[in-house]
Amino acid sequence: MKNISTNTSLPGVTKNKKRMFFLVANTFLLLLFPGIMLAQTAHPATAQVLQLRQTNSFNKALIKQNNKVLPPSTAAVPFSVQQADSVSNPLLQIIQSLVGPGVTVSNIQTTLPQTSNIFGSFTGGTSVIGMESGLIMTSGSVLNAIGPNISTSTSQANGLPGYLAIDTAGFDAAVISFDVTSATSSLSFKYVFASEEYNEYVGSPFNDDFAFLISGPGIAPGTNIALIPGTNTKVDINDVNLGLNSQYYINNDSAANADPFRFQNLEYDGLTTVLNTAAITVVPNATYTITLVIQDVSDEVYDSGVFLQGGSITSDSCVLSTFAEKKDITCTGANNGSIELTFNGANGAVQFLWSNGATTKDIGNLAAGTYTVTLTDSKGCTAILSNLLINDPSALTLGTPIVTSASCGGGGGNNGSAIVSANGGTSPYQYTLNGTTNNSGIFTGFAAGTYNYSATDINGCIITGSFIIPQGSNLTCSIGVIPYRTVAGQARYTIFLGYGPQSVKLRARFINGTPPYTYNWDNGSTKQAIIVSPTSTTTYYLTVTDANGCQSNCSIKIHVKDVRCGQNLNKILICHNASTCPLPPTYCIKLDSVATHLAHGDYLGRCKISAKDESEISIALPGEYGKSLDDNSLQIMVFPNPTSGNFNVQIGSDNENENINLRILDMSGRQIEVRNNLSPDQNLQLGSNYEPGIYMAELTQGSKKITLKLLKYGN
Repeated sequence: MKNISTNTSLPGVTKNKKRMFFLVANTFLLLLFPGIMLAQTAHPATAQVLQLRQTNSFNKALIKQNNKVLPPSTAAVPFSVQQADSVSNPLLQIIQSLVGPGVTVSNIQTTLPQTSNIFGSFTGGTSVIGMESGLIMTSGSVLNAIGPNISTSTSQANGLPGYLAIDTAGFDAAVISFDVTSATSSLSFKYVFASEEYNEYVGSPFNDDFAFLISGPGIAPGTNIALIPGTNTKVDINDVNLGLNSQYYINNDSAANADPFRFQNLEYDGLTTVLNTAAITVVPNATYTITLVIQDVSDEVYDSGVFLQGGSITSDSCVLSTFAEKKDITCTGANNGSIELTFNGANGAVQFLWSNGATTKDIGNLAAGTYTVTLTDSKGCTAILSNLLINDPSALTLGTPIVTSASCGGGGGNNGSAIVSANGGTSPYQYTLNGTTNNSGIFTGFAAGTYNYSATDINGCIITGSFIIPQGSNLTCSIGVIPYRTVAGQARYTIFLGYGPQSVKLRARFINGTPPYTYNWDNGSTKQAIIVSPTSTTTYYLTVTDANGCQSNCSIKIHVKDVRCGQNLNKILICHNASTCPLPPTYCIKLDSVATHLAHGDYLGRCKISAKDESEISIALPGEYGKSLDDNSLQIMVFPNPTSGNFNVQIGSDNENENINLRILDMSGRQIEVRNNLSPDQNLQLGSNYEPGIYMAELTQGSKKITLKLLKYGN
């Protein structure tokens, strides 16, 4: 996690107290730079500048919103920064790392705290900025340089004044100064400028800039040697960009146009190629003062940074440097990667030698792998760029299609569907089936059959696959209740509050369909069987879904009758079934006397004026149900009955310990079919080969037996 301090203040808001504290605390340091470093308060912004910042901030947020974190790179050395620390990473050590052959430095001065994240060191930068290690200075925080480049506001306001010598509208200026001597008449070093102001603020007042100022024998004070090659123009946002001097600019503002490894590791939206300071002649062994400055311009918002290459401050006239732009291969196994070089500081013509034997400046038709190039100019100066990785994207693969069968009702039709997906390659993907292309992978309106489809990633890589839309089934569900009666001889599907079991098991039953099945009860359970304990009459709903996505809905009502009575509700209401009375009397009796009354034909609850109502007693359901009236009910349900085709049979029993046997007899008593060792809650089909006529279904379990009449008629 980057430690980013975000500045949300608008341009033009004065921070006088904070700035005054800084000016007082650093008066001594400012005296070290007489005539150059001047105190400055926040500059009021015009309405036009304010509107521009607000508009372009919105545009920048839109671009960053579409960026995404890329897969980790396989580069050997990750890019990292370390802030300056007076003990572990002191300024003296960082500046000394910049020194190359024939150069010495001394008298290092700065306006910055010795321990600060405004400046520091970097490593692993070869594939990111074109330089392996060195010094980083920022107008904000070095920690904000670390990618991936997905932040909508990478900014830290340091509360520092600007540096008037290079721009009167500056803020947050970081300044480091040191003396240098060269053993020869040459002096140069290499650098890269980067900024979060790109690309939205090109041509605006927010022209963040920097300078490398040199003064000494034969050189006017304040001479800037950080110039665009071959010009007297300083390097800044408005002068090096996609439109101006674009040969020295690298775009990093979105994943669509950035090198993947750089985009993953560098937050700045744009940067220059590796540049050499302007050629300058110095007096050998004379002392010169170099002042390095970078600052925000017009407001404190959005960081900029400058990188100085380690070992590049040199008196050697060989200043040849190079930087590479890579394009990875588009599809796994392809050979269409490429590398394009940019170089400067060459003496005359340059020769190129690549690790694959190529001798051209740029190379193409590359397979995945690591490449190295050596540049040699006419003076014999060389520059080597190694570990240039051409990435092989992960293979494009297909996910398992999610298929819904056609015609779950069993009647045929074009109502099948499929959801297809892809992985690997480079997203986003497009899917094509039967001439239809979409980005969702959802296709509908299919009859049963086999279908071919393809997935294409953003690079044009294609993979094909197929899926099968199966024919759906006539899935039918029902719900079994265990126990069928909570109290022997009393109403079915009924819980009597105060007497007998206060819970029942509801078990899903089904016919047809394709396993496995999923269950969704209205109470949220996904189990085949659930235990319920209602305290009022409740209807429970169930949806059963098979492997093809076919569904069936069913429900069951569990009646609840409160039979409690007495002052403490510790007695039970009994309707005494006395034939001698004009109306049956209702008694409130002790719990231990209930069983005796029920055995005599009484029933639970208050007596009715008429006979027991239908919800309280077990009544015959003609043509479909057979039942026994004991407390371990054996049940059989047959539908349709009568039928000209199959009989769908559901077996039910509260006794789960004994097998059930089924016999089918014709009216003469001849055995037609036998099914043995059936289990409770089993479903089966029979009768497809029966002749038209009347049959008896005989179901037995232990000593219990029930029969049901079946009717088969002709077509």
